[in-house]
Amino acid sequence: MLSFVGEDDSGSFGILPGHARMMTLLGFGLARFRVTDQDWEFLALPGALAYFVDDQLYLNTRRYLRGKDYERLSALLRKELL
Repeated sequence: MLSFVGEDDSGSFGILPGHARMMTLLGFGLARFRVTDQDWEFLALPGALAYFVDDQLYLNTRRYLRGKDYERLSALLRKELL
């Protein structure tokens, strides 16, 4: 992972390689991530536990939708995950 952007109760945040170990609860909504030389991908989540350690991000959630089309995932989030 090159970059991750998500949101928890404190607001929006980003994680880059080398970030300190952390754990937080992501809220309902869209997160995005990018790996080297690729476009942003989006994750529609009804909430998740995010744990970052040793440059690895682990997400624990019951359901998620993943894709590159922000508009489509946003609509699916409202329709399917609510």
